[in-house]
Amino acid sequence: MKFIMMKNKFQFLSYAGYILTTSRNYRILIDPFLDGNPRAPFKTDALERPDLIIATHGAWDHVGDTAEIAKKWGCWVICPDDVKFLLVDQGVMAEKITATAWGITIEVDGIRVKPIENHHRSTVVLSDGRIASSTPLSYIIYLEDGTRVYVAGDTAVFSDMKLQGELYRPHIGLINVCSDAIENEVIPEGPKVVIGEMSPYEAALCSHWLNLDTVLPCHYQTTNNPQLKEYVSIMESMSHSEGPNIRVVVLEVGETFEYSCDMS
Repeated sequence: MKFIMMKNKFQFLSYAGYILTTSRNYRILIDPFLDGNPRAPFKTDALERPDLIIATHGAWDHVGDTAEIAKKWGCWVICPDDVKFLLVDQGVMAEKITATAWGITIEVDGIRVKPIENHHRSTVVLSDGRIASSTPLSYIIYLEDGTRVYVAGDTAVFSDMKLQGELYRPHIGLINVCSDAIENEVIPEGPKVVIGEMSPYEAALCSHWLNLDTVLPCHYQTTNNPQLKEYVSIMESMSHSEGPNIRVVVLEVGETFEYSCDMS
């Protein structure tokens, strides 16, 4: 009887959140911001049990509901140091959390997770008022079928993304191309943020420098986001003029995309 390998499934939760269900039905939850997110397709009380949670940094829209989910299900967590301090402060068992840094590869249940360079910041406030800060992370996740997933988090663009593409050869990337989170923090008067960590053009450069086969854009709440539309347009132009032809898959919130590296 011929064995048929299932494809990996990526379900978009809005902002930077995904549920990645691998070919052997292993569930990885990435940056789960659900309960305080009006666009989330469901809340934590409706979430199926994850096997692993991966947090990129301590921002509220990324660490999100990690503590509540980890306490409920007792699943493993991989994160930066400051996020571990926060989760322990919120009642998560320390032995279930692996804090890591650039280059220190973790293996859990046959899944390898390699944190890599990220140009951003990560700071959390603990219950007693202390402030913890650490290095934010992007990740390469190595799946059972050979698929390599790049998780951007909230990185800015930097030229060594070319080196990351050469070293790790990711197939599919979860790339932050929008700034929906900061649009909720507009100050009525005075300075305000107008572009997030990467502009649409910078995100397109990142996608090409990483030499991805497929991109799942993220950090938006609706597909009407003008930055998202600009990113898609730039990617189409780059593919025609500069190559290679990178597939861009724009998901509605709650929608799922299936991928395996043998599809390319």
